[in-house]
Amino acid sequence: MIEEYLGYLKGVRGLSPATIASYRNDLERFGNFLAEERLDPIAVDRPAVRRFVVRLTRDGLAPASVNHALSTLKGLYRHLLRQGSVSVNPAAGIRSQKEPAVLPNVLTEEEIEQYLREGSGDFAAVRNRLVIELLYSTGCRVSELVGIDLKEIVEAREVKVRGKGDKERIVYLGARAREALAAYLPLREARYDREDADAERALLLSVRGHRLTARGVFFLIAQLTERERL
Repeated sequence: MIEEYLGYLKGVRGLSPATIASYRNDLERFGNFLAEERLDPIAVDRPAVRRFVVRLTRDGLAPASVNHALSTLKGLYRHLLRQGSVSVNPAAGIRSQKEPAVLPNVLTEEEIEQYLREGSGDFAAVRNRLVIELLYSTGCRVSELVGIDLKEIVEAREVKVRGKGDKERIVYLGARAREALAAYLPLREARYDREDADAERALLLSVRGHRLTARGVFFLIAQLTERERL
């Protein structure tokens, strides 16, 4: 049932691999819960869904993660309802948990400028500079940024990115982003893993020569934040 629903989300709704993975994680948690309680997923009622929410909270999940799992279940049972597999949506009407308001921890413009001035000329530093300039210049999501292929760069001025719902759009590079790209490309050519076809296509690479991941970008930004705040 999980695989059929995830196939629908991918093939019909066109959700991204990262989004599909988050849905899978929620549904596998729910599947484990049902197995422990020996419940049939088709016969699940609202009290069972409430117990699942309580279980996630007791397991230490943040309210945002609990709410995401609840939203996933609502979507699953809406899908089953349309198919005629169930007669009611047991997750409908269950309210989301209140999420505390948290202000984002951001670098100031001066801290970013300081980092860009002090960066060395090795591969990681040049690539990190390009990541920052691309994020600023294009407004891309991190998932969109790491998905950019070389062929999607048009004359170092325009980039085709693929966003939510597999929709494509064109974003534009400012002067500083173009300079960072020109400095990076020769280092990238010497770095990519010749045995990795995806790395050969990818614009942004890890230090090991493979496509840079969203987690890798979050890690380098976290390192930058920690360094500039010391």
